[in-house]
Amino acid sequence: NKYLPVGYREKMRAALKDRPDLIARLVEGRPGMSVVGEAVVPTFSRDLHVAKEPLPVFSAFEIIRLWDAGAGDLHPACCFIQADPRLGVNVLASRVGENIGIVEFIRDVIKPLQVKYGWAPPRGTGGPGGDGFGLPAKGGFRFREIGDPSCLVPSGVSSQLTVAKAIQNAFGTSFEPGPQDWSSRREALLAGFERAGKGARPRFIQIAPEENPELIKALGGRFHYPRDQGTGRILGTVEAAKRASGLYSHPVMALAYGLANLFPA
Repeated sequence: NKYLPVGYREKMRAALKDRPDLIARLVEGRPGMSVVGEAVVPTFSRDLHVAKEPLPVFSAFEIIRLWDAGAGDLHPACCFIQADPRLGVNVLASRVGENIGIVEFIRDVIKPLQVKYGWAPPRGTGGPGGDGFGLPAKGGFRFREIGDPSCLVPSGVSSQLTVAKAIQNAFGTSFEPGPQDWSSRREALLAGFERAGKGARPRFIQIAPEENPELIKALGGRFHYPRDQGTGRILGTVEAAKRASGLYSHPVMALAYGLANLFPA
């Protein structure tokens, strides 16, 4: 619009600094998502945290699988990251299951993703990666599991069956629970996304653009604290955010468990 006064867009961007959805639509002319409420991770920026190209995967670093149990609504989630306290966190991929149990989620979603990128050998190749997963084949990757402490709670189907046990059985690894309290996880999320990167890296956390569609949408505002329609007040509890956000809460929660364990405040 050639009739806009000088500096209009800059002033608009500054005024809307807490509403990335409106900046996208009204300042940059890009498709934007309107959120009735407040983003759980307001320190997230698509421009700074979503990588402009695929992220490298380094065999020298372990691949950490971060899990949210999806307890109660059959929406388990898993994020694959590589992390170094000096260099940063690369979020390689993430997946959310829809109306699926953890065993089926691992078998039908997570295992094929690992084979797709060569993070584990294909089915039937044998060796310590047996059936394509678990401990890496020679020259492959080392894995680590961190996640929702509710993964340690029996499912109700069997006193011996837990989500953690299903993960351990599928991959031949051990499971590390993240913190139970939301404040530790929330602070880890906010600090992680606010932290500056080194050199040409714009931020400490970088997210691969092609394999994290739900996570990126969730961080962009789909995972949000809702606004009470009667009072206009933000309902700032994690329980309210999870109810309002549905499946979009799960990949962010999975990431939060990992950040809180790896980079405690």
